[in-house]
Amino acid sequence: MTAGTFLLQMHGSADPVIKIHGGPLWNSGHTLSATKDSIRLFAAVNGCGEGTVEDISVDGVAGGGKKITYACPPTAPTVYMEATCGDHGVAGEMEGKKMEVYTRRSRST
Repeated sequence: MTAGTFLLQMHGSADPVIKIHGGPLWNSGHTLSATKDSIRLFAAVNGCGEGTVEDISVDGVAGGGKKITYACPPTAPTVYMEATCGDHGVAGEMEGKKMEVYTRRSRST
């Protein structure tokens, strides 16, 4: 059995580039799934249980956002974050942390 894949998805609900409800990817001939369908699929593949939803703060977004943290094995954390009415670049800072903080992870486990 493999260890799973660490996954963090960050999206803005008003993103005109990567739409949270899915659809055509520009003129590539590819169709994207809805973001929440995609994260649920990864959670299932990673052997995770149900997700827990919580409200989060998003800098520059009055409505804040939502965070779904799935009950996963320690080697495969799976998290979805969505900024309410945020556009494509809004995910640079959520919960008072810059994107770089979320993408750093120890590989020593």
